[in-house]
Amino acid sequence: MSETEKKANFDISPSDRTEAGYGKPSIYSHPHPQTGDSCFFELPPIAIDQPCDSHPRVYWQATDDVDVFIWINNKGRCIMKVLIAESGCKPPITDNVFPGQSKLFSSNCLKKFAIECCECEPVKVNCLGIARIFVKC
Repeated sequence: MSETEKKANFDISPSDRTEAGYGKPSIYSHPHPQTGDSCFFELPPIAIDQPCDSHPRVYWQATDDVDVFIWINNKGRCIMKVLIAESGCKPPITDNVFPGQSKLFSSNCLKKFAIECCECEPVKVNCLGIARIFVKC
C-alpha cells in the first residue's frame, strides 16, 4: 500500500479537520443517473483553502453511510488529490483534480472525503477551490 493510500484511510487527528462552508442548503429534483431517483439535498458549498503540504484535510464526514455526489472545482494552481473513504472494506476512491478542472464523484456508501494538496508552483501557494455535496433524500 502506497503512502497516499495509507493517508486515504484517514488516520487524521480531529485538529487536522477543515471546517468551511457557507450558504443555505437546498433541494434539487435531478434524477440520479443510475437509479432514476429524483431527490437530492444540496449541502452548503465548502470552500477549499489549504496549504500545499501533502497532508490530507477532511472536508466532510458522515455519521451513517450516505448516497452522494461530490463536485470539486479546482480554482488554484495546485493539483488536488481527492480521497473518498467508503464504508466496508472497499479501497478508497482517489483521483486528481488539476488546476482549472472540475470533477464529479459518486458514492453510495460515503463515510468521509478529504483533499490532499500537492505539486504546487510556486511552492508557497494554497490549494483553492470549492466542493458541492448532493445527498440523496
